[in-house]
Amino acid sequence: MYVIDKDNKVKSREITVAAELPHIFIISKGLKENDKILLEGLRQVEENQKIEYKFAKPDSLISHLNLYAE
Repeated sequence: MYVIDKDNKVKSREITVAAELPHIFIISKGLKENDKILLEGLRQVEENQKIEYKFAKPDSLISHLNLYAE
């Protein structure tokens, strides 16, 4: 997983996924509260590369997902 640090640099970090649904992941280890993760362009960046990004709040992303209940 790539995390964007306070200097807008890409850092690789190992995470643990505890559970997942389509488009939703529960992370149990490896992320801090204010970490920003890179979701797009993963193959276009390198470790420690400074990037520009567009931050999207989780609420705005989740509201556009097609979620289902069983």
